[in-house]
Amino acid sequence: MVRPAGPGDVVGGVPARLVATPGSTEQAAAVLRAAAELRLSVVARGAGSRLDWGAPPRTLDLILDTGRLTGVVEHAAGDLIVVVRAGTRLDELRDVLAPAGQQLALDDPPPGATVGGATVGGAVSVNASGPRRMLYGTVRDLLIGVTLVRADGVVAHAGGKVVKNVAGYDLGKLVTGAYGTLGLITECAFRLHPLPAARAYV
Repeated sequence: MVRPAGPGDVVGGVPARLVATPGSTEQAAAVLRAAAELRLSVVARGAGSRLDWGAPPRTLDLILDTGRLTGVVEHAAGDLIVVVRAGTRLDELRDVLAPAGQQLALDDPPPGATVGGATVGGAVSVNASGPRRMLYGTVRDLLIGVTLVRADGVVAHAGGKVVKNVAGYDLGKLVTGAYGTLGLITECAFRLHPLPAARAYV
């Protein structure tokens, strides 16, 4: 789960010393708990397509890679809800939802673009929304639940699997667009929309 960093394990020009690839929320919590005890500086990485959007880290001891935190946990097609792990690529999620005639209504990156492998967790972390937000809303509007691991390794849950769950403070809205500074997102619950009968680009 932890390996020495390679030449490509760089964030904003700052090379890392180690890379951890947890396969579950519990493993991610254990890694972050150990990193906190050892006072290691940590950066979360999904597909790495938007790592240059934020300021570079001052130091970088550990990259926590979400490449193994993948897959759909639950797809309640009748309720238009999906729960998905943060390392799941957006294009893979689209292919899973399409047979049910449903979509997570975020803009697709252009074919062959480096952001083509963008992950669910990365999209939430940077609040990546394109022109379709005018009809469907932004990532913040589509996110109804989130599981994240704080820097001290404590697991936190917010929201749920129903659209109307407005009790208490909405942590999901807070972590959306926070660039991973408030914790590592490991699972997201989203509201889905039906696929359109036809589409055209003008």
